[in-house]
Amino acid sequence: MDKKLFRLKIITPAIAVFLFAFSRVCALEVSYPSLPETFSPANIAEYLRYIYIFAIFATGTLVLINFIWAGIKFLYSGANPSERTDARNKLTATLLGAVIIIASFLILSTINSNLTNFFIPSLQNFPKTNPDNPPAHDFEKGDLFKRLMKISEEIKYLLQDYVEKTSKNIYDITEKCKCSNATSICYCQGETGPFECKPQKCYVKTGSDICDKENDGSDKDKPGTRQEITSDQNKITYFRNLLLYYQGRIGKEIEDLDINIKSITNPGTGKIAWYNNSIKDAQDNVQKTKGSAEEKTWQSILDQLKNGLQKAREELQIKNTIKEKLARLQDLVSQLPSPLIVLSNLPEQCFADIDKKCQAKCKDNKEEGYGCFNSPLGCQPDDCTGENTCPRNEMKTVLDKIKDISGQCTGALNNLAQTINSLPQ
Repeated sequence: MDKKLFRLKIITPAIAVFLFAFSRVCALEVSYPSLPETFSPANIAEYLRYIYIFAIFATGTLVLINFIWAGIKFLYSGANPSERTDARNKLTATLLGAVIIIASFLILSTINSNLTNFFIPSLQNFPKTNPDNPPAHDFEKGDLFKRLMKISEEIKYLLQDYVEKTSKNIYDITEKCKCSNATSICYCQGETGPFECKPQKCYVKTGSDICDKENDGSDKDKPGTRQEITSDQNKITYFRNLLLYYQGRIGKEIEDLDINIKSITNPGTGKIAWYNNSIKDAQDNVQKTKGSAEEKTWQSILDQLKNGLQKAREELQIKNTIKEKLARLQDLVSQLPSPLIVLSNLPEQCFADIDKKCQAKCKDNKEEGYGCFNSPLGCQPDDCTGENTCPRNEMKTVLDKIKDISGQCTGALNNLAQTINSLPQ
């Protein structure tokens, strides 16, 4: 007796291991006949289900064949009472077997539908998607937010290190553009005398500049003030084009955020709809399995789904917040190109209409020897007088506007970066 028990303990696990290995190998190598409500088996549970359904079909087929054969035999029994009785007995046994099979299936299904299949209960009715693979939550620092951080840093660097400094540099340089850097033209006037040394107009002589009396910039090795202003004007134009580019990039990121937000809020396919439907199904399964071993499993799945729904709502809130901040930033960036172009063009007025902005002056001090024909030094021009030749007030107004918008942009960028940095790693 002990030997038999020992053999049973050895043989039973061996058979189980063999069946498991056989099922894994055959799942890869064998094509099974297609049956309704089943598929090619890949594990022991699926094998049992396959065999069960196959047995039902085989039994039904045998019942039908036996019923037809018994009927034919009954019809052709003629006057032979023994064959007629044998045929009648076969028909009765076939009908009784069919009733027993159908009744057993109905009884098991009525007691518990899981008794007639071999699916794992905790996975059988899970809605649409496996609980181990729910919709992803990308409100962590993913590619989208890394791109936004990169754009923010680039715009901030552009504004603080280039736009503001170059704009201020243009304003500071133009302070040198004075009438005193222009030269007067003087003539002696009077038909018969006395002759007077009279100023005619102001001009900028060769080798000088209204912003630099000693250097007109004609020497490439010694660029003058005007060349410096022109260089800054070109930089401002370039910065303006960069800002237009970043304005477009921000707009594209807003479009991408809209797509992300719709993937969360879409009533049919969005994450929130997925979780709501899955939670409803999980709640139904909790009720169906109440009091059974599967209830705890479904309750755990339900808790996971509720947590996922909360995360989806948090993701939606974060993305809506970032979208609003991006829209604000895009609006501020769009306000900068216009004043930058105005500031870039204003210095051109520094070099225009010098004769109207400045007053010519002649050296006409006779005691010092200046005068007309009877003076030793003659009628000599003096430095022109007048204010700065640039529209300094207008430039200051535009510069203040640029500083104000740039400061607001920097604040919006810092605010956006702070929000992104607060996201989970």
